[in-house]
Amino acid sequence: MGISIQMYTLRDFMKTKSDLDATLARVAAIGYKTVQISIPPFLDVQELQTLLAAHGLRADSVMAPTAAIPEQLDRICQKAAILGTDTVRTAGIGHAYTGSADGFRRYAAILQEAGQKLRGRGLNFMYHNHAIEYTNFAKGTGMSILLRETDPDCVWFQPDVHHIAAAGLEPSQALLAFQGRCAYVHMQGYAIIPG
Repeated sequence: MGISIQMYTLRDFMKTKSDLDATLARVAAIGYKTVQISIPPFLDVQELQTLLAAHGLRADSVMAPTAAIPEQLDRICQKAAILGTDTVRTAGIGHAYTGSADGFRRYAAILQEAGQKLRGRGLNFMYHNHAIEYTNFAKGTGMSILLRETDPDCVWFQPDVHHIAAAGLEPSQALLAFQGRCAYVHMQGYAIIPG
């Protein structure tokens, strides 16, 4: 895959179609070939693909809310095909599931169902973490529950080192838990600002 740029980091420079076009031109000029981008509200998936192609860029994945995958499976698969990607990513666990180990187990079942449906269509499914997944429970963290209760063939992870650090873990050690379960890692800075 190489290195993609997470376009969310450039969100202030892509609020309109012309802004996005100019930003993609700059990203391509820097040397990026792939981007991780969600379909902006002012474009449809085909318009986004046309803009990406105009700059020699491709999307590394398509974004889909986990809960929407069973009902919108055909549409999500269509978006992935238009963007030329085999990976669907989701953004994180809903707050309704984060208060208990049982909540994380219920969410793992939802991830598993979504991953199985996408796998059946030839697509990979990837979950992006935040710090909340590292909440400790009696038998491990929320993340350990998600890893343990999902099938590696159906659910991959996109560990985010910023959120891992924010949870108080050393990212280089925490990443070991994802061996064989991730194809992408979000690299971004983390600092504690005194005051």
